[in-house]
Amino acid sequence: MDLATVLGHNFMSGTLPGQKLALLLSHGLIDHGPLICDIVGRILCSSPSTVGDTSKLENTNTRSCLFFALQRAANIYERSLGSTSQRFLKNHHSVQYFDLSVWLKSKFLERDSTESNFGPCSQISVDLCTHLADQIFEFLQKHSGTDEILTVIFDDITILVDLGIPLGDIHRLLFSVIPLGDDKQLNVQIILGCHVGELFDGALTSASDPSFAHWIDLLHSRADWVIESRPLATGYITALDGEVSCLPFDFFHSTCSSISDNPFTRALAKCFGRS
Repeated sequence: MDLATVLGHNFMSGTLPGQKLALLLSHGLIDHGPLICDIVGRILCSSPSTVGDTSKLENTNTRSCLFFALQRAANIYERSLGSTSQRFLKNHHSVQYFDLSVWLKSKFLERDSTESNFGPCSQISVDLCTHLADQIFEFLQKHSGTDEILTVIFDDITILVDLGIPLGDIHRLLFSVIPLGDDKQLNVQIILGCHVGELFDGALTSASDPSFAHWIDLLHSRADWVIESRPLATGYITALDGEVSCLPFDFFHSTCSSISDNPFTRALAKCFGRS
């Protein structure tokens, strides 16, 4: 079974009505970057029938994306998205990228050599959080009053934690994107990638930052879709083969049974280079 079968028609234009948050968790050495690229490619397609067939792409696009490339450079994602993304990007400017590596480089180039060695670094997390909030605000303002589905994508939110941004600030940043209550003016969705590594594997949980583990649990409970990828225990190279489970919001809140015990809601995929 391949990745397309696991995701089905999810994340297509016009799908996921009223569902605001998709959480992508990668465990161990697995890389969820290919999942991010596949989802963005689906978002850019006009209908389910166009996935994988650029000859059928229509001239209309009902989605616009703001892509925060935090873990990798933006041009890597652009290349990975392939011809589908490039065609829409050229003709419709439907993807707006923020490249953290470029931003960090510019911040350090602005550094005054007469300042303390630690001066600019102590301020960088504050400046970054402010800049991300400004980027989101400008993106939402630009598309205010339209009927577009707006998608904000973070490839790996743990990078912000590593850069010293407090979890409370990251949480406020994420949930400021989603309109409160029944506000229909903006239809905004978040695709949130997060590499948790070995965080939830046995004894390592207690040895790690408990606040971060609690925050991930909170996101897990609030997400409309939770997509988890893990290495396969088959001897394959873990960077190329993975196990993907997709858990919809309604199922998560309607049963206490484990997804691994329910064959009707769990799909396994050898992906990331193998089908």
